[in-house]
Amino acid sequence: MKQAWVAALLAVVMVFAAPAVMLREASAQTGAEQAAETQNAENASDEAAGDAGEDNASEAQDDSTEDEENQASEDEETLQGPADAASSEEAPQAPAVPASAEEPGPVSYDRAVWVTLLDDGAKRVMSLWEYLTGVVAGEMTAAFSDDALMAQAVAARTYALRQLASGKHDGCLCADPGCCQDWCDPEEKAQTSAGAELVRRAGQAVTATDGWVLTYEGQLIEAVYHSCSGGRTETASEVWGGDCPYLLAVDSPGEDFAPRFSGRVSISAADLGTLLNSRGVTLPDRPEDWFGAVSYTAGGGVAGWQVGDRLFTGAGLRSLLGLNSTRFTLQFRDGAFTFETLGFGHRVGLSQYGAEAMARAGSDWREILTHYYTGVELYRLG
Repeated sequence: MKQAWVAALLAVVMVFAAPAVMLREASAQTGAEQAAETQNAENASDEAAGDAGEDNASEAQDDSTEDEENQASEDEETLQGPADAASSEEAPQAPAVPASAEEPGPVSYDRAVWVTLLDDGAKRVMSLWEYLTGVVAGEMTAAFSDDALMAQAVAARTYALRQLASGKHDGCLCADPGCCQDWCDPEEKAQTSAGAELVRRAGQAVTATDGWVLTYEGQLIEAVYHSCSGGRTETASEVWGGDCPYLLAVDSPGEDFAPRFSGRVSISAADLGTLLNSRGVTLPDRPEDWFGAVSYTAGGGVAGWQVGDRLFTGAGLRSLLGLNSTRFTLQFRDGAFTFETLGFGHRVGLSQYGAEAMARAGSDWREILTHYYTGVELYRLG
């Protein structure tokens, strides 16, 4: 039964990605458990974070990454999900996964599947292993623990396979973090000693989790992720609408070491008034009266805020003002508005810095993933 389903999944992927996605013979690999045991417990290398995509899009690399983690294009009046919005009603359905999960054979799943990547207008054909290594290296830093890197690898694999099954980009993946996932060329990244260490550990994380994916009720999940949540993640429906039972708000303690755990944006009343007026907002005479009633989400973010005669969503204000997240507070003093934020990104799904905090506290990659994705199951392809 398992072999038949795997063949069906590969057939679906090949329909959308052919001829770029294909099977080939691969050298024997050790199992994920053996590979994980051989990895260093933690690498002390502290590479400076580079630019990356904010949430899956994600952000751990740009301090993480800059999704927008598959960042939704957000309007100040309405919540709009990305093209791959985490909605069980609108998201394309991936092939069903059987309930049982037998141990795979010796052939590496990730090295046996090839994909086509759209990168700066060019098409690049590579193994799924090489693609995932580039994603993990593009999203994370070498300072992260093995289990945090492995959790990212599983999320990235799940996200990529769901994208391929959806037929997006005519069966290809892309390197745009605002659309698919951030990706860096492992060979180019490895030109520096710090980059080489990151690529080495990213490859180890992919190998250690070879073929593992996340499922919910037999379907590959929309495994979105972000840099850091500011202490609690957000429910997907609060950001993109729809209903996604595995993307719920959960606590994410210990993230305060993240470079963008907190942030601040100040804007003068004159400049903010001009900006709001340009959006057709009618404001009271006194700036102190511009911001009225506010409501919050289960994740602690701003759900809605009355500004003059307009009710803005938290996502809309974040987009309008360039804030790090929707979890923010406001002060007006000395003629200026100051917005203080917690977290970076859309705050839905896996928190990359939260994953690192859990790994440092002793959680393994399985525990990390099942914490951030509610009610999911792990299944190994191969």
